[in-house]
Amino acid sequence: MAHPPSAWIVKANDLQRMITAGISTALLDTFLSVARVGYGITSSPYHAPGTGGEPWVIFTSYTDPTAGLAAAITSGTLPGPYQGVIFDLEAWSNTPAAEQKAPWYYQAQAAKACATVGLPIVSTPGMDLIPVISGGADSASPATYMSWNMAHDAAMVSDGLVIQAQRYDRDTATYSSFVSEAASQARTAHPGVNVFAGLSSCAGGTPATAAQLYAAYQQSNVYGYWLNVPVWSACPTGNAPAAIGFLQQVYGIS
Repeated sequence: MAHPPSAWIVKANDLQRMITAGISTALLDTFLSVARVGYGITSSPYHAPGTGGEPWVIFTSYTDPTAGLAAAITSGTLPGPYQGVIFDLEAWSNTPAAEQKAPWYYQAQAAKACATVGLPIVSTPGMDLIPVISGGADSASPATYMSWNMAHDAAMVSDGLVIQAQRYDRDTATYSSFVSEAASQARTAHPGVNVFAGLSSCAGGTPATAAQLYAAYQQSNVYGYWLNVPVWSACPTGNAPAAIGFLQQVYGIS
């Protein structure tokens, strides 16, 4: 059996979905004792922390003039009440095109900026950046993630790295192989980096079961996990019971 992780990452609104779904006080307290709760543009912008856990702030851009990391430092928003930064570049509208094309450069800039205010940074480059940086030559896959050195480049400049492997968490063999290879690449670049792996109760709109999440967790060995509880049409409440059931198995607490 895998040992409980040293840390979790969870977005504030995903945490709220588990609370609404009835996670027990005992399980919630245990989870929050090692959880980094993320606030930001993809969650609740600069919401006053209050649900417990360690408050971190999520940025999906370095350069955005109103919602970017650089602007937050210039304005004095950071460090504020936050204990760290989650830097989440992906191929979506929240990340400017220039940053999508050169995530390695902007991850380095973000890390330098965080250092000026004394905040650690966890980088979480999305696999969907691969078609962008390759000019359409490569699709997103574990093999292309490795060949483009995504984990290496993020880990080299960051305190932590999230391997966004959640799309494979219903396929234990693929998930464990990908996480193991990417974690090894990250640790080669930065031996002290804290490696997280993504897990999701409804990755890409397909619900996962608690048993599937637990199997992926058992077959991987990293510092921590980013637990996602996203809303899709197939998961209007984020499939929160699956996330709760998974945590119950991790900690043996109902």
